[in-house]
Amino acid sequence: MFWRKDHVWILAHFVLSEGSISFHKEAARIMPNARRLIALVLACLFASALASCSEPETGKRYHDEKFRYSIVFPEGWERFDGPTNYCLASAGAKNPEGIQIYVCVSEPPKMFLSTRSDYVNCEQAKDYVTEVLKGTDPDCRSARIIYRKVYATYYTRRVQTSEGVKAQFVSQSYLLWGGLLYTVTCYTMADTAEDARALYQKYNPQLLQSESTFFIHRPEGEE
Repeated sequence: MFWRKDHVWILAHFVLSEGSISFHKEAARIMPNARRLIALVLACLFASALASCSEPETGKRYHDEKFRYSIVFPEGWERFDGPTNYCLASAGAKNPEGIQIYVCVSEPPKMFLSTRSDYVNCEQAKDYVTEVLKGTDPDCRSARIIYRKVYATYYTRRVQTSEGVKAQFVSQSYLLWGGLLYTVTCYTMADTAEDARALYQKYNPQLLQSESTFFIHRPEGEE
């Protein structure tokens, strides 16, 4: 199915990580039933998703056979794919407002997500964003997309376009697998950083749903 159990759970994880529900030790002391409540909410999310979603046509899931990943892009968005100066392979989709989501497979930078510490890896990711991508005020947190750990980063930057300098709001999820870096990027552009962020929020449900379908396939015969 398109909305498998693991897709629903990772969607719930993103909801939790964005601050809609926060559970800490202090909350556990004050609200001893909080964990049970969260479990109930997640169960409801799972049940409603299965009830409201159906199997899409086979062609709607993009597959990269060489790098063994697949993803479902937002319905009706214009597709694109092919290598770039920075990506060994890339594939994505964009809408008429210029909102994009795409996957880039590349060689990882040196000293990037190189430890077992989420804190250190996030600091490395933020340094990469600041020094290489020229982003400002980067935020980073660990998350999971279908059981695989990713490091989700958010930042803004100024980019030169044919219409002049624009503000770009960027969300990137970094995943190291098989010696390669898989990056799922979503971005919006506007005249100001505030407008770019607001545009991202407008399309966040579609972007999040698409990102939650990203999957790396094991070779055939490998358990």
